[in-house]
Amino acid sequence: MKKILIFALVFLLLISISSAALIPVLNSYVTDNAGILSPAAKLQLENELRDLEKQTNGVQFVIYIENEYPKDFSLEEYTLKIAENNKIGKKGNDNGVLLYIAIKDRKYRWEVGYGVESTLN
Repeated sequence: MKKILIFALVFLLLISISSAALIPVLNSYVTDNAGILSPAAKLQLENELRDLEKQTNGVQFVIYIENEYPKDFSLEEYTLKIAENNKIGKKGNDNGVLLYIAIKDRKYRWEVGYGVESTLN
């Protein structure tokens, strides 16, 4: 019985690790893995989103574009995990916004932190 329990725990741990590996790490305001933005457009968006963060007392607006989302998750689960794992928004303020776009899937989704819901819901 003990061996079965240990096996089940290890199996669940491996599943959670493999699921976490699917969540992208975002290092900038704009990540375009689909290659649809020109370098100039991406730079302009980066600058505008950086200015937005300064002007709004820390609201972080992040854009993530890819061809298609992994079907291991629902779109809602996936975008929420991206926002949570990348800690979009300032700690304690929960003021992050993620715009997710999947080009080939023709899907998009907003994830909005509680701190900005009154402004952008």
